[in-house]
Amino acid sequence: NGWMSFSENTPYQYWTDPFPTQDHPYAVAPFFSDLKVTDNVFAWITPDFAVIQYTDVLYLWDDLAGTFEVVFFPNGDILFQYTNMGLDQGSVKGLNYGLNLNYYLIAFM
Repeated sequence: NGWMSFSENTPYQYWTDPFPTQDHPYAVAPFFSDLKVTDNVFAWITPDFAVIQYTDVLYLWDDLAGTFEVVFFPNGDILFQYTNMGLDQGSVKGLNYGLNLNYYLIAFM
């Protein structure tokens, strides 16, 4: 659903919570929304970075959400990148550092 977690084994949810939230501690959300994520998520890992890319992802109702990726760097930097995006029909973009205390909210639409 356009987000990943370092603390939950199966990060799934069909509704978006604005950050901060206790529901999803330690979440990385490049595009947290109601998405169909199937075999269109790819990883590229090197000693210098790790990329998780969501390619041509659709909303549950089949409209295009787009292509986006998260890049993790060894120094702790995180980069969100977007291309070929459809109309944002409700999403959260940001980081939730845990326990409803620390967060970085880029957008809640």
